[in-house]
Amino acid sequence: MARLRPGREVRIVNLSRGGACVEAVSPLRPGHPVDIRLMLPDWQWREAQVLRCHVSALPHEQKVRYRAGLEFVSPVAGGGASGAQAQGPGE
Repeated sequence: MARLRPGREVRIVNLSRGGACVEAVSPLRPGHPVDIRLMLPDWQWREAQVLRCHVSALPHEQKVRYRAGLEFVSPVAGGGASGAQAQGPGE
């Protein structure tokens, strides 16, 4: 799990030193900056930019889910993403 400022929770789908793929219940606007914080020890708020966003799921009687690609403004230093595990759909 991660949080975007000012308080929107997102689910981490994939994480690398250069960015992340996240899933949210509301769309993120491509080209806009966001601040992201992973729920990991020693992880501080990081600046990122939304590269793309699309509908990823239309579950029956639930909220639409969106998947967004984020690029970190500055790559995570060695090991900064350690401890984070990618989650597959439905996890």
